[in-house]
Amino acid sequence: MNEKLDSIRSEFYSIGVFGGQERFVKYDLNAFAEMERMYGSMEAANEALTKGSMNDVRRILWLGLIHDQAILDEVTGEPIKYKLPLYEVGSWLTPSNMKSVMEKLNKAISGAIPDDAAATTPAGVTPAQALALAKAEEEDKATDKVIPFTNPN
Repeated sequence: MNEKLDSIRSEFYSIGVFGGQERFVKYDLNAFAEMERMYGSMEAANEALTKGSMNDVRRILWLGLIHDQAILDEVTGEPIKYKLPLYEVGSWLTPSNMKSVMEKLNKAISGAIPDDAAATTPAGVTPAQALALAKAEEEDKATDKVIPFTNPN
């Protein structure tokens, strides 16, 4: 198993009171996988967040909030929808709280990546990219397995 993937932190970070309750974001492997699915790659997700479009900020925030909002398929166990609409999350963001929420999001995303990963990650690589690299390493190792040939005779 890949040590970087094994040590992904799944900590909760408060972003404030929205919709009448304190909200916590959590960027676990499921959130990063959903992010990758939405954007096509972790690099594209990072670029979108760096550009700071309102749509992308709303999506990244939503991805951190869906950890306990999934409605799962009874057969596959995969999410079929989420109880928290993207539009509702967008209604919580205003010009007066945007900077504070963005700072908390960056802290939460960075906090999901192990401290030692930062030390071994090349300069200029974001936490999301570091996670994608760790995932790619794990997939490479899985495909490099050698299966011994046994002669059936």
